[in-house]
Amino acid sequence: MRKAVFAICEGSQDVAFLYRLFSADGFKTYNKKIADFPIPVSNYLKKSLESTDYESLKLEESWQKPLPQEVLVKNDTLVMLYAVGGDEKKDTRRSMLKSIAGFSILPDDNNALYPGKALQYALIYFFDADNKGIKAREKSIKEEIGEVTGVDVPELASGVGLQSIKGLLVGCYIFAKDDGFGKLEDIVIPLMQEGNEEIFQKAADFLKLKDESRLTRLKLIKNTDGELEEKYSTKKHDYDEKKSQIGIAGQLQVSGKSNTVIIRDTDYIKLQKIRNNRLCRNILNFIHSL
Repeated sequence: MRKAVFAICEGSQDVAFLYRLFSADGFKTYNKKIADFPIPVSNYLKKSLESTDYESLKLEESWQKPLPQEVLVKNDTLVMLYAVGGDEKKDTRRSMLKSIAGFSILPDDNNALYPGKALQYALIYFFDADNKGIKAREKSIKEEIGEVTGVDVPELASGVGLQSIKGLLVGCYIFAKDDGFGKLEDIVIPLMQEGNEEIFQKAADFLKLKDESRLTRLKLIKNTDGELEEKYSTKKHDYDEKKSQIGIAGQLQVSGKSNTVIIRDTDYIKLQKIRNNRLCRNILNFIHSL
């Protein structure tokens, strides 16, 4: 193994989509035990588990582990795809960057090799542009890396190669539409509905049944008489019509599964579609550069 790539994604659906794209570039699932990963990556993963403060976690958070959701390999490159969250998970990303830098960045080291180990490290951010835009995302990632490493990244740009910071290669790819704004679903939905237009149109028609008044959580509370009653909270659920459309269409193939599983396994996304799609080709070219 010559290169280990740590890919930071916003969520598990991003990981699932990237799994499809990396697979389209010839990567295969790497399903070895942690102890069999190349050193010192195996030590890093073990340390990540050992250093997790599980006592401070709530029970509903205990399933979350500081491990990659998918691991793939091609030739001498190992890629670890992490789902760590978006803007609100900055501390998690900083901690991860700090720990990676701890075993890969050394003073005056310009050859990108860990001493005694012919292993190169890369850290890649995969983010949505959202309504902030690609440029704003690039800026925030650049600032985040600079805050942790103390080094400016002058040429950090979405999908444009990798930059070296004292031996650690860094880069980013921002999911967006042609106008520079948008998110992963703006790439996934057109890809999935191509050749399946009727299914996705009917899924969109079904979503018209949405009732705004039912987008808040229904809770059981005790009234002033001490009796249980149902009451809607004032805070609405996060509703995303595109995510819902993927979920509805996906149920025709994988019943009861999440969007993550649908994106990872559905035949709505096929190899030739990926190869023909311009945005996918852009991401593939970036992946290939790794």
